[in-house]
Amino acid sequence: MTNLFATDLNGTLVDSKLGHREALNETLRQMGKRERASLRYIEKVMGRPLADYYKTLFPNAEEEEINQFLSIMIESFSVHVPRHEKLIPYSVEVLTELKRRGYNLVVISTMPSRGISSTLRRHGIIELFDSMLGIEETRQRGGYDVGEEKGRLLRSYTERVDADRVFMIGDTEYDINAGVLAGAMTFYFNPNGRKNNRATYSIRNWKEVLSSRIV
Repeated sequence: MTNLFATDLNGTLVDSKLGHREALNETLRQMGKRERASLRYIEKVMGRPLADYYKTLFPNAEEEEINQFLSIMIESFSVHVPRHEKLIPYSVEVLTELKRRGYNLVVISTMPSRGISSTLRRHGIIELFDSMLGIEETRQRGGYDVGEEKGRLLRSYTERVDADRVFMIGDTEYDINAGVLAGAMTFYFNPNGRKNNRATYSIRNWKEVLSSRIV
């Protein structure tokens, strides 16, 4: 029997909100924009394609402007995110225990695969994971449903490894929709106690994954 456990990256495995805010605001400064993003705004757009960080602020932005944003933002990300990023409490401990139990562990993200890999290496946990499922840079302009795309990636991987039981944890509705589309049991992670009605479980703490007794 193959058990598969998939986790979202930003907001679920790592807390990178502050780094995302600093990267976005630095990009806006370089582009001569007066607008600045708050952490609440970052929570709103995190998990969506990178271009949405800009298009949500400037819905009438032209293609050339969006291309400029993406070019600067990707570079700014590489500077600011590593400075502020930290692991979500108990995430590694729980994943280590699942690995001990024989689970196939996967990270799935709207980031490109190489970005996922860099993040895991920074925290010394890349060896925990069997695969990284990312949405490549060519699709960072958006124009697709994030939940459906992540669900497609997860379902394809599930079929490839012939998994019998599949679990997905994430902090956005896109993650839960992805899990549902892939036939997974889902954990909606929200430290503030907000719930998602589509999720199998809504949890505030990674330790609740193990105490749920379904894994």
